[in-house]
Amino acid sequence: MEHHPARHRLSVRLSMVAGLAEALVLALGGGACGSSDIPCSVDSECPNEPTGDPCAEWRCDATKSVCARQRTDRDRDGFAPVACAGSATAGAPATDCDDTRASAAPDAAETCNRMDDDCDGEIDEQAAASSLCATVANTTIECRDGVCEVAGCHGSYEDCNRRATDGCETDVSIDPRHCGACGVACPEMPGVTACAAGLCTCAGALPAVCGGVCVDTATSSVHCGACGVVCSIAAGFSCIEGTCACPEGRVDCGGACRDTRRDVDACGRCGVACAVGQTCEDGVCTGRLVGLTVGDRHACALRSNGRVVCWGANDVGQLGDGSLAPSTRPREVGTLEDVTQVVASASHTCARTRDGEIFCWGDGDGVIEPGVDIGPQTLPVRVTAALPSSLTDLDVGTGGIATTDGSVVVRWDAGTDDSSIALVNVQLDLGARHGCVLETRPGPVSCWGDNEVGQLGRGSFEPANDLAAARTVGIGNASWLAAGGTATCAVIDDGRVRCWGAGRHTPSRVDERADGGLIELQGVVGVTTTSGHACAWRAAGTVVCWGIDDSGQLGRGGPGAGTSWAEPVVDLTSATLLEAGGASTCALARGGEAYCWGANDEGQIGDGTTTQRSRPTLVVGL
Repeated sequence: MEHHPARHRLSVRLSMVAGLAEALVLALGGGACGSSDIPCSVDSECPNEPTGDPCAEWRCDATKSVCARQRTDRDRDGFAPVACAGSATAGAPATDCDDTRASAAPDAAETCNRMDDDCDGEIDEQAAASSLCATVANTTIECRDGVCEVAGCHGSYEDCNRRATDGCETDVSIDPRHCGACGVACPEMPGVTACAAGLCTCAGALPAVCGGVCVDTATSSVHCGACGVVCSIAAGFSCIEGTCACPEGRVDCGGACRDTRRDVDACGRCGVACAVGQTCEDGVCTGRLVGLTVGDRHACALRSNGRVVCWGANDVGQLGDGSLAPSTRPREVGTLEDVTQVVASASHTCARTRDGEIFCWGDGDGVIEPGVDIGPQTLPVRVTAALPSSLTDLDVGTGGIATTDGSVVVRWDAGTDDSSIALVNVQLDLGARHGCVLETRPGPVSCWGDNEVGQLGRGSFEPANDLAAARTVGIGNASWLAAGGTATCAVIDDGRVRCWGAGRHTPSRVDERADGGLIELQGVVGVTTTSGHACAWRAAGTVVCWGIDDSGQLGRGGPGAGTSWAEPVVDLTSATLLEAGGASTCALARGGEAYCWGANDEGQIGDGTTTQRSRPTLVVGL
C-alpha cells in the first residue's frame, strides 16, 4: 500500500481537532455548561468580554444559536497558543507559535517571509524556505532576508532586468541587446545581423570590424577602404567604393570637392575663380570674359553669355555699337548673341556664332563681301561667302578673312575672289597681309601671302599663295602660332620661342635676361605678336614682352627704349591669354577680368581715360 505522509499528518491533525472539541465539551460541562443566553449566528455577535479564562473565548456554538465559552484559537487553525499549554480549557496541543496567522502552526510549510511558519523556533530555514520560492527556468532562486532572490544563472543566461520573478531571462549568447553581457548592445546599423556566441556578427559583405562596430568600408566615411581612413566630409568627400572621392558632379580641386557647374571658386574647372559679384552658372562665370582680341587702336572681349563688348577707336565702326564715336569704356556690340569666338584686325572685327555664322563690323573693304568695298559698318553684318559647315577657327587680316573647319582653309583678300585650299590644321592666324596655319599640335607651320620682310619664314622674301609648298623653314614641332602685322612667332618644343619677319626670313630664337646674361626663353605656352612688339605667357601666368616700347606696350612700368630680348611684365601673374595690337597689349586673367597697357589715345586701354599706361591696367565695366 502506498504511503502518503502529508495525508497522514492531515488525518492526525483532524483527529486531534475532534478530540480537543470533545474534551472541551466535557470540560465545560456539555453544550449547556458555559453557555450564555445571548443568541448568535456568527462569532462577532458574541460579547467581547473576558471569559475568566485566558485560554477561552466567547464564540457562537456549533448550532449557531447561542454564544458559548470555547477554547482560544483565534486564527482557526486548530492549534491553541503556546501560552495555553496545560490549560484545562485548551482542549488541544498548545503549540501555535502565532495564533494570529493561520499559516503559522506545527507542521505548516515554511515560507520566505522572515517569520517562523512551522513553529519550530527557526525563521526562514534556507532549504525549506527556498524550496517554496518560485521555480524559474535557467535560474537558482534562494530566500535571502525574507525575499526570494536570484542566486545564480545557468549556462549563458543572465538576469539583465534584475527581476526575480522571471529569473535569468536573457541568453547573452544570442541576444543582440545584451550580447556577451548585460547592457552590451550590438550597433543598430546595416551589417549587424545577430549576436552569436556572445559576439556581434557582421554580414558577409561587411567583413571589417572597426572599434567593435561592423563597418561597410566601401561606403563608411570614417573607415573608407580600411579602418581609420577618414574622408573629409567638410571638404565634400564621400567614401565611394572604398576610396575617398568627390561625389558625381563634383571635382577634387586641391583637396576640396567643388561643383564646377556652380562654384564661383572653381567655375568650369579648378582654379577658375569668378570675379566679385559674379555667379557660376553651368560652369561659366556670369559676365566673365572667355575671349579677348586687340586691333590697332581698339579691343574687344567675349563674355561668357555669348555677348561681345568693344572699346577704343571707332572711326570706321569697329566697336559695332551703331556709332562712329570712340569709347574709353567697353560697349556692347549691337544685338549679336551666342558668339563663340571674336577676332580683330587693324580696323575691323569679326565674330563666329555657335551655329557657324560669321558677322563682321568696321572697315568693310573686302571683308563682308569678298572683293567688294561696302564701306564702314557700325553694326554686325553677316558674311555672305560660302563657308564650311562646321568652323573650328577664325581670324581676320587687314584686307581679308580666313576660316577653317579643321580640314579646309577658306580665305579671300581685297580685290580677289575667294578660294579654298585643302590642308589639315588646328590653328589659324592672320597678319596684315599674310596668314599661317598650324596643321597639327605639335606640328609644322605653313604660311602664305606677302613676304616683303620675311614674315612667311621660308628662307627668302618671295611671296607665296600655295600653302602646300609654303612650309616655314625649321618649324616642325610648333604648339602655338601667332601672326600679326608683318611678324610671325611660334612656340616650339618645351616652350621655346621662334620669331621671323621684320627683315628676318628664317625663324630666330628669343632670349631673356637672367643672372646678368641672356638665355633662351623657355617654358612658354602661348605667344602674340604685331609688327612692333610681341609678348608670351607661361603656364603659371607670368608674362614677358619684347620689341618697341615707345608707348609702354611692353608693360615694364614706364616707356623707354625697346628691347630685343624678353623682359617681364610687372604686376601680372595670372594671365591665361595675351593679345597684342598696334601699340598696346591686353591680357585675360584667371579670374575672368581683362588688363591692358600701352597706347591709350583712343581709349583702347578701357579704363575710362586716354592716359597712356605702362603697367597692366584693369579694363572697367566688363
